[in-house]
Amino acid sequence: MNRSRRFFLHISCIIIILSVPVFGQMNIYLRSIQPTVTTERQPLPVSIELSQSSALNSVTLFYRQFGQSEYRVSEMQIRRDSAVAEIPASDVLPPFIELYALAITTDGTIETFPFENPEINPARITVTVQQARPEIIILSPDEGEQIVEGETYISISFVYADESIDRAKTKIKLNSVDLSDKAVLFDDLLIIPPEAIPAELTRGGVNLEVQTFDTTGNVFSTTRRSFNVITPLQVEKIKKSFQGSGSA
Repeated sequence: MNRSRRFFLHISCIIIILSVPVFGQMNIYLRSIQPTVTTERQPLPVSIELSQSSALNSVTLFYRQFGQSEYRVSEMQIRRDSAVAEIPASDVLPPFIELYALAITTDGTIETFPFENPEINPARITVTVQQARPEIIILSPDEGEQIVEGETYISISFVYADESIDRAKTKIKLNSVDLSDKAVLFDDLLIIPPEAIPAELTRGGVNLEVQTFDTTGNVFSTTRRSFNVITPLQVEKIKKSFQGSGSA
């Protein structure tokens, strides 16, 4: 064989070798991690896309919060084409969570995702800050307020409420009794005056519940508040106790 022919064969072998995929450097069983973005302080379901899941004995999730050095460990449930686990809401904080998965096959082979140096170069799920949901404001009564009998006044503001709230559907309850039909709506205010509130509902401890609904009739929010109703006699006793302590 002359030199030129040997050289041609040598080059051909190199080209063939380079054209063959190097499967040893690619993931076979663990394909991807989802999701890539989530919201803070919400349970985070993590899913690993699998290939040939029947060959897997176990899949383990390792995750950590931003700034932490140690990973927490969670065994994943293997399904037909995925492995799933849930990260608790308390661990889901901005700006991101770092994580990787480790799979062990039935013959003892170990594979990770990401494939190379996962502890140093983990995958990341971006954690966004939860936007405050616009809510109603109970202007009156205040939490824990002591109100003289016959002077209970309910006032609710919708100034900062979400536009999807249907104000006319708002339910107002005192000690579980529905007083919604007593409410009067003035622009951004919903009120129930003292004379519209039955006296038997405003004695001692009182629980107020305000429930709002969206335009489709679904519950949007529920706000609760507790206050106390006292008699004029109790008011006089309170005044005298303060006067007595002041003269001591």
